[in-house]
Amino acid sequence: TKDDQISSKKTEPDWSVILVGALTPDGHVYVLDFWRGKVKFTDAVGKLISMIATYRPEFVTVEEVAAQKGINDLIEPSINCAMLRLPRNSDKFIRAIEQQPVVEQGRFHLPGVIGEDLPEPRFVPIFTEMTEFPFSKNDDATDAAVDMMKQVNANSNLKPLMNVPLYADPTLVSTHFSEPIKGEFDG
Repeated sequence: TKDDQISSKKTEPDWSVILVGALTPDGHVYVLDFWRGKVKFTDAVGKLISMIATYRPEFVTVEEVAAQKGINDLIEPSINCAMLRLPRNSDKFIRAIEQQPVVEQGRFHLPGVIGEDLPEPRFVPIFTEMTEFPFSKNDDATDAAVDMMKQVNANSNLKPLMNVPLYADPTLVSTHFSEPIKGEFDG
């Protein structure tokens, strides 16, 4: 989850984002669930713990920046999976460019409207952010998607993010997902 409100002087919280995905044996990334909200830290943590209980992932990735380090220390004992802490050693534009081939090769998929080349309505914020990046109003969902792509590609020996039987049969995947996002991150 991404929660910048603790270290910010803003009166309104920043977006918190939780993205759940699965990896097929041939290296495709499928987004299964997505949540984002401008909520208090405790509400974001509650949502994260609830989604972990629902999906039982192998691991969770979290930003490891500033106040987030302490937050991660508080969350980690409450989750029943590995926590991969991601330092922010490079600019988000550079991180996105590094994962651009995943998108260009058609290996990143959002749930789609059957018969249309559009994401399901609740996944539109991810699609919009990624196709407008780096000029989009928000980039928190793009950050989460880039983090997901990096982990599955950097750790080819990792088990899938989720064990979802649906994805064992490629014909089921094609009926539940739109075509891959095409083009570059910068739209």
